[in-house]
Amino acid sequence: MTACPPSWSNVSLCNDRPAFATDLSRPSVVLTRFGAFDTDPIPGQTIVPHNYLRGTPIWLANLRVSKTFSFGKPKEAPAQNYKGPAQHRYGLNFNVSANNILNHRNQGGFVGNLSSPLFGQSTLLPYWSDPSNNRKVQFGTELSF
Repeated sequence: MTACPPSWSNVSLCNDRPAFATDLSRPSVVLTRFGAFDTDPIPGQTIVPHNYLRGTPIWLANLRVSKTFSFGKPKEAPAQNYKGPAQHRYGLNFNVSANNILNHRNQGGFVGNLSSPLFGQSTLLPYWSDPSNNRKVQFGTELSF
């Protein structure tokens, strides 16, 4: 194997990245909606740089609102550090938590293999573990004593 040209110094193999196609008649050229790419570059062709085609941005807004109500007679709790005895009461907390409050469909997992018929399409959901992209609202209650 010959050494990679200087312009290819950021890649691990000389043939692991396509080039921008300059001769569309070559059999190694793949035409996509993003342009023409040569999977078997010849010297002088410009190699597609890393992160050339990037996915769509993620729009995500989460919100949590809570309110705690204290009740009961104050009871003296054991001393905490140098602050002295603490006054402790019962607490009841109500909360609402909403994920993806804009209900925006975020795409992720774009196919980057030029030989795939799904090249450039999103086939996965983004990074969070919820299997859906939908808005999710959760209600909670917590009693502290």
